[in-house]
Amino acid sequence: ATVKKKEVKATTVGLGDLIDKINDSSSPKYRLKTAVATLKTLRGKVDQESERKISNYLRDVAKWKKSRKFAYKITSIPDNGHLHVEVVDKGGEPVWSADAGEQILLGIEYSLNWKMGQTIHIAYDAPTAAENWGQQATDRRILKGDFAIFDFEGEITLPTLGKTVSITLNPTPADLLPEMK
Repeated sequence: ATVKKKEVKATTVGLGDLIDKINDSSSPKYRLKTAVATLKTLRGKVDQESERKISNYLRDVAKWKKSRKFAYKITSIPDNGHLHVEVVDKGGEPVWSADAGEQILLGIEYSLNWKMGQTIHIAYDAPTAAENWGQQATDRRILKGDFAIFDFEGEITLPTLGKTVSITLNPTPADLLPEMK
């Protein structure tokens, strides 16, 4: 029992450094995946207060695995064009129909629902393009991976045109990352 208590105490003391590392990291991959794996290995090896902190953190991480709404706005777009944005499950394809989307215009707030692992499809239409809701867009960008929402914010380069679209999210996904408290 004494050996177990010493192990718990040593692990608990080391947890302070890990908490600082987690909270100081700006990497969504680290905060939502790597740190989670590490924390899961510590369960049952720390004191009750530390166990509570780990459980709370893992609960907050789990929220990223459920669909949540993100508000966004285009802050710059080439040639006064517009976007179509569609979120699909990994491996899925967008519908690109008038029923599924809308023209995303400069300066107006829109929202999308996204959860970890979903893909974000962005279709850019130049002002001269015929409106077909993204099906035959002037250019497209696909944001894949568990953290696509983090790539949706900021400057997004359109691969064919080489031009840039700027998008802001409010709040930013980085501000929503869980913290160990």
